[in-house]
Amino acid sequence: MEQRLIDLSGLVAESGVRFGTSGAHGLVQDMSAPVCRAFALALLQEVVPQARRVVLGHDLRPSSPAIARACMSAALERGVEVIFAGALPTPALAAYALDQRLPAIVVTGSHIPFDRNGIKFYTA
Repeated sequence: MEQRLIDLSGLVAESGVRFGTSGAHGLVQDMSAPVCRAFALALLQEVVPQARRVVLGHDLRPSSPAIARACMSAALERGVEVIFAGALPTPALAAYALDQRLPAIVVTGSHIPFDRNGIKFYTA
């Protein structure tokens, strides 16, 4: 199956969602499914292209489940099995992924206001 390369430059400029030290973050209204899917695809394409499984979880923010669904869609599109951890603290997901030697995606706003959210990416 031929994989289509993802280019974030246009989406980043258009959406206002930015990539920081550990992932993407922005206003919830700007973190649309296509934007979140593209960031997850970019991780899977560029950072962990050989990954066959990824751990996915989210925090308790109201916007987090929809963002997690977009990330799951990206993984499934690439043929990557998703181990869905559900709602849990970010350190717990990171520790599990590290223990399993798997990359992880966690949707969390951490300490930022609720009108914003983020997607953190971890490698094995």
